[in-house]
Amino acid sequence: MTLADILQRLSIPSTQEVQYETQSQNLDKTIRQQVEDFFGESLVLESIIHRYVGVAEATAMKKGVVESPVASSATFDFMKLFNELKREIRHEQKNQGTVESMHR
Repeated sequence: MTLADILQRLSIPSTQEVQYETQSQNLDKTIRQQVEDFFGESLVLESIIHRYVGVAEATAMKKGVVESPVASSATFDFMKLFNELKREIRHEQKNQGTVESMHR
C-alpha cells in the first residue's frame, strides 16, 4: 500500500491537492483585489461562491442551484449571496428615500 492509497482511504488531501488549493486560493484573492481596485471596495460583495459539483450539475441541467431537492453547500452559498443582495438593495432604497425627502 502506497502513501497515496493511505491518504485516499483517510480522505486526507495529498500534497499536490493542497498545493493546488493554495494556488487556487491565491488566484481568487488576486482576482478579488483587482476587482476591488477597479470598482472600489464598496461595490464588491462579501459572499463567496465556492467551486462545487452541484453548481456544474445545475448549469448542465439548466436549473438553478437552489432548485436542487437536496440542501447542499452550493445552495447555502447562493442563499447567502441572495441575502446579502437583499440587504444591499434595502440599504440603497433606504438611502434613496432619504435623498428624495431632502430634495422636497
